[in-house]
Amino acid sequence: MDDAGAARVIEEAFARPGHRLSFEFTLLLEEDGVPLGLAVLYPGERAELLDRPFHDRLRALGRPDHIVAEARPGELYLDTLAVAGAARGRGLGATLLAACAARAQAAGLPLALLVEDGNPAGRLYRRLGFAGEEEVTVAGHRYLRLAWAAAPAAGR
Repeated sequence: MDDAGAARVIEEAFARPGHRLSFEFTLLLEEDGVPLGLAVLYPGERAELLDRPFHDRLRALGRPDHIVAEARPGELYLDTLAVAGAARGRGLGATLLAACAARAQAAGLPLALLVEDGNPAGRLYRRLGFAGEEEVTVAGHRYLRLAWAAAPAAGR
C-alpha cells in the first residue's frame, strides 16, 4: 500500500470506535484550531479486542492476519506520538507525553511504548523518565520497549 492508501485507511479507522486507531483513544494538540500533534494510547488488556477490525480487514483482503501485540495487560500503551514538522522544537512532544502520563496515572497504570532502534525520539523519552532495555521485533523492525510509572513535567 502507498502512503495515500495508508492515509485513507487511517482516516476511516479514526472515525469508527472500537479499534486502536479510533478517535476515542486519540489526544489532539491544537493551536487556534490547527492540529499540531497527536497521541494515540489505549489500555493493554484491550489490545486483542481493539485489533480485531484489523484482523478482519486483512482476512477480507486475502492477506495474513497475524499482528504482533505491542501492548501488554496492566499498562496504558502509547501507540503513536506525532508532532507536525512545522511545530517541532517547541516542547509539544513533551506536552503530549505529560497528558498521556496524566491519563496513565488516573488509570493507575504505567505508560509504555516502543521506540524504533535509532529513532532520535528515544532521547526525549529517556529525558522525561522512560526506562527499559527489552528489545522487541515487530514487522521486521527492532524496537526498544520503554515504560514509565511517574508523570514527567512538560518541557523538562
